[in-house]
Amino acid sequence: MSEAKENVEMMVGERHGKVFIRFRHPMEEIIFDPKNAVSVGEELARLSYKAEYGVWPEMALKTKVADEKRDKLIQRVSVMLGSMDQKTNGQKAMAIVDTVLSEVF
Repeated sequence: MSEAKENVEMMVGERHGKVFIRFRHPMEEIIFDPKNAVSVGEELARLSYKAEYGVWPEMALKTKVADEKRDKLIQRVSVMLGSMDQKTNGQKAMAIVDTVLSEVF
């Protein structure tokens, strides 16, 4: 069997919770080089995640990291507040902001 040398135009996307692949012309098969096969596979996986969960995988990861940071900061600030009885509101605010910024940056 000889390898086809033609360019294949295709589009992948997500709509109404389903992933689709649209081809410009009817075809029997598509042969990908390894690099393009990986790219198509990765994009199909991203679209599948979006179709299933309603968010892009990158956003889900950011949300998870933010939730973990938030939980950690709540614990740290709670401990800090217990030891700040003798400090002014400005001193308390500065200490809390410094702690939060050290976690974020």
